[in-house]
Amino acid sequence: MKASLFFTLSLLVVYVASQGNLCTVQVPINPLTATGLASLYFVSGAGCTQNQAVATTFVQGAFIDPATGIISVYNPLAVQAGTNAAAGCTPIVPTLPNGAVVGLWFGSNSNAVQLMADPTGVSLTQGNCVNGGVNIFGQFAYCNAVNFFATANAAIQSGKLVVPTLGTAPDGMPCPTNRDFFVVDQDPSDNVVTQYLMIPSTGLLCQNTATNRMNNPTGVALSNAGDEKLLALAIDGAFGATHCPAWKVNDAADPVNGALAANQQASLPTNELFAQYRQQAPIAMVPDGDPMAQELGVNNLAKVNLYRAGVGQAPSVPGTFFISDTTGYCNQLLTIAPPRLLLNQALFLATGSPLATAANSLYTFLGQRLQMSWMILNCTGLLNLPNPVTQVTLNQTTGVAIAVTVTQVQAVNMDCALIVPDGVLSAAGLATPFQLTSINGNGACHQSNTNQQAFVQGAVIDTTAGAIYVYNPLIIDQGTTAMVTPITPILPQNNVIALWFGFNGNTLTLQGAQAQTLTNANCVTGSAVSNAGIFGQFSYCNALNFFAAANAAIAAGQLVVPPLGTSPKDGLPCPTVRSFFVVDQDQSDNVLTTYLNVGGNTIQNTLANRNMFVGTGNMLKQMLLITD
Repeated sequence: MKASLFFTLSLLVVYVASQGNLCTVQVPINPLTATGLASLYFVSGAGCTQNQAVATTFVQGAFIDPATGIISVYNPLAVQAGTNAAAGCTPIVPTLPNGAVVGLWFGSNSNAVQLMADPTGVSLTQGNCVNGGVNIFGQFAYCNAVNFFATANAAIQSGKLVVPTLGTAPDGMPCPTNRDFFVVDQDPSDNVVTQYLMIPSTGLLCQNTATNRMNNPTGVALSNAGDEKLLALAIDGAFGATHCPAWKVNDAADPVNGALAANQQASLPTNELFAQYRQQAPIAMVPDGDPMAQELGVNNLAKVNLYRAGVGQAPSVPGTFFISDTTGYCNQLLTIAPPRLLLNQALFLATGSPLATAANSLYTFLGQRLQMSWMILNCTGLLNLPNPVTQVTLNQTTGVAIAVTVTQVQAVNMDCALIVPDGVLSAAGLATPFQLTSINGNGACHQSNTNQQAFVQGAVIDTTAGAIYVYNPLIIDQGTTAMVTPITPILPQNNVIALWFGFNGNTLTLQGAQAQTLTNANCVTGSAVSNAGIFGQFSYCNALNFFAAANAAIAAGQLVVPPLGTSPKDGLPCPTVRSFFVVDQDQSDNVLTTYLNVGGNTIQNTLANRNMFVGTGNMLKQMLLITD
């Protein structure tokens, strides 16, 4: 995604033809063959001018030989509809190995790009081409990428294809990949590395090969100013090829004497494979808040995964490492990008901008890009933290960013504490709000922050009648008062109360309001060795006594456990929380409690409160994503 204000703000609109410039690319027949690669792609649409840098659309091509694992680049030429290639620049027909698997990726400097079939109507089907979901991605599309990455991964696993090692940058840190939160913006892996050569005298284009550059010394390079180029040319270039060499492969569009030349190119697929095998956690992948992965502005997991498939990323699966949570994405942006940007400020100020119409240096380019990414993903709303880029100074005549102010805003504290009221195993104790607070000086903890929300699940068993009741105590921020006073429950005369805790962050530590509070309530947080051995997101109070009372009631016939039904779909018994169909790596953690958020205030989710604040409350839920 470009850093210029116009291009970045264009992501705030939905990618449909009625909004902004939509460039249509006609894919030639048989696009995954040698003749298809050498055929011209025709670009049309209002404002879609192929010889102007701000509107050029590009095609990135690559093929892999399954027998040897060798990857080569071949970037087809996209020209203005109704024109041809520049004189002497007719694309050569590449020689493809037997069984070669071809992938194609598309990027545009305009607002959006959409693929269309050739006049026979079959080329998109032949190319396994993907524009997006119900609506297009935006500036990105691809053909046969899934098969390309599958073949490449098989070659890597068999040892035929070797992914280069990741070097060390001059700042002493690992060289970045395009899944590094230092590199990515709100839509990682969009756009391509392809460049075209524009001949000023005619405005026509050539493939940007060594031969064509030699034959056309006045040619002007047009490039797709996105993530791929930013990494492969600008950032790696600033750090230096001896430290951070890009993974380059032979360019099949530029043969010498019938063989591939030494002329090599970086590419989207090799960048992605490099990142897949070399990027260490945290790993940035397409988030669900990425406008390109949404449908009409609404998060859409299917479209997120369709986008990810085109760039070789693992699908987003709730409850796994590969989730697409935008809040976590924002938090990693905040933790990683500003410190490294400031660390390399002098170097990047002395490095030219990858897009001169957007910024006057690599530093101002990255700073402006970070500021806009933060805004587009609504990171301030998700984290309740300010933008780490507090000011961008523009040249009043050209609109080019000439200075940025970057600050290191403290990231979200994922380790919080919960103050348990004294006498919590009583009616008055249950009705006393629990208080969320910070524990380690790493920043405040707030119930309004999705990543820091804590939950208490309470249950009471009547040991005389065997009946079970639920009462979920309220949690508020320390130092605040409850907007709506919790109801004091009426408890049976003979009862056993228990509490279970869940957390949307990493670790939740219980603290007693008094010295003996946790001991008196039989609270368990894990190991007895201070905080080093706590469970993490889970803890409980008096649960052993509760289950003992419940099991006694069941044995006496006072409490009847409902029968397990049968699924109408598969004929199997309905699952429980101890079914291997349901559990994950830490079964039975977290709780079912929900709260209402009214103007930043947490209240109990009761019928009375819902009726009182109808239309104004947002539900706070215990996340089912495992983050510890």
